[in-house]
Amino acid sequence: MDIYPTPALVRLAPGALLGHLPAAQGDFLAWAEARAAKVLAACGARPAGPRWTDDAVADAEKGIPPYALVDGLALIGIKGLIVPELEIINWSWATGCAELCWQVEHAADNAQVSGIALLVNSPGGYISGVDEAHGAILSARGSKPVIAAVQDMAYSAGYWLASAADQISAPRLGGVGHVGTLATHFDLSEALKKQGITATVMQAGALKADGHPYLPLSDTARQEIEARLQALRTVFAESVAEGRRGAISAEAVLATEARAFDGPEGIAAALSAGLIDAILPAQEAIGLFATHLAGASG
Repeated sequence: MDIYPTPALVRLAPGALLGHLPAAQGDFLAWAEARAAKVLAACGARPAGPRWTDDAVADAEKGIPPYALVDGLALIGIKGLIVPELEIINWSWATGCAELCWQVEHAADNAQVSGIALLVNSPGGYISGVDEAHGAILSARGSKPVIAAVQDMAYSAGYWLASAADQISAPRLGGVGHVGTLATHFDLSEALKKQGITATVMQAGALKADGHPYLPLSDTARQEIEARLQALRTVFAESVAEGRRGAISAEAVLATEARAFDGPEGIAAALSAGLIDAILPAQEAIGLFATHLAGASG
């Protein structure tokens, strides 16, 4: 098959990635070149700016979507610390799972949206709400194609959310993974004693004060916390395997032992393991996706 790449297409799909495009006939190359140039100009790998959720909901009722919409492509950011609820959308420093669910569901129901691109740059965060947001993305991809374009990192809860997409890309110098859970206990009892403070913790229920910071951590409490963390890690791995559709099993995810796959060697290993589908800068991944959607619909 003969391929005749032109400059913008080369920028969108270097090397072998052009192999899936059909041979140029008639006006196809001119259309593809113009489309690629437009995507590179418009899809600068940036979602809409931060907004209060209440304002965004009011605008959504007027037909203004709570995300950037470029030629049918909804750009939704998963940025910063992952938290259960935030009251702000499209913020670079944190992402609320409740708000993310709403954005994704809105895009899935929006007739103007032909595909959803999740722009991910997150070190992880809290577990509460992540399972629900993961489920919302899985449901959305039943009606619209969804990609996760990692801009720099998708660790822990950030990767959990990214794994719900149809495909995941990450840059050569980025990082993904960290499929694990952790908890921290601060024993302040000795510090209080040195200040002449005696804390008396009273409880009703034998386990009520387990893990209390004013008490040393008992062996029983430690075992209970670690068992809980392992159970959550198993759910995490199963969710990743479900989202990855057989590219990697839950057992293989657990076998990573929460490794952070970063840098050229780590990202290459993530690709081999099935944690990601392509090694690409986020902007190129989005450009390819948008061009594919336009070709599929046109």
